[in-house]
Amino acid sequence: MIWSRRFGRRRVTLSCVKFAETAGMSSKLKDGHHILFWDFDKISIEAVFMNLKETQKMFNLSSIYILKSNPENGYHAICLSRHTWLDAIHIITSCMYIDEEWLRSCIVRRYFMLRIGQKHGSYPKPFMLIESKKSEVPISEIVNFDRYEIFA
Repeated sequence: MIWSRRFGRRRVTLSCVKFAETAGMSSKLKDGHHILFWDFDKISIEAVFMNLKETQKMFNLSSIYILKSNPENGYHAICLSRHTWLDAIHIITSCMYIDEEWLRSCIVRRYFMLRIGQKHGSYPKPFMLIESKKSEVPISEIVNFDRYEIFA
């Protein structure tokens, strides 16, 4: 439900939406750099794999872990390579099929966030690995695991 009223050159809008709380992992590292996250919705695993494999080769990235985020062709991907915020944005946006709403919210926050908690009764599950010989950032350098709201 959305309620909206205009007052001269200003508009006041209220909305009522159903939401749920879940857990997420932030891309921020202790030194201010970022690891890479991707969120793909309603796209085949073949398209996700080819897109990420090409990105990995183009930017010389470490291994990319693909998670099945929902039963209906939803995938998350994580790469434990260290990057500045601007480089991370450049790499992520070079991929096709990224969930644009997710990307927009990440840009506003100035860090990426991926759900690791439950949504609609399921958790993201390991699905596939795109291997690389390049070294990875240790998990201990990730500084933020957080709770946040999602649309239910």
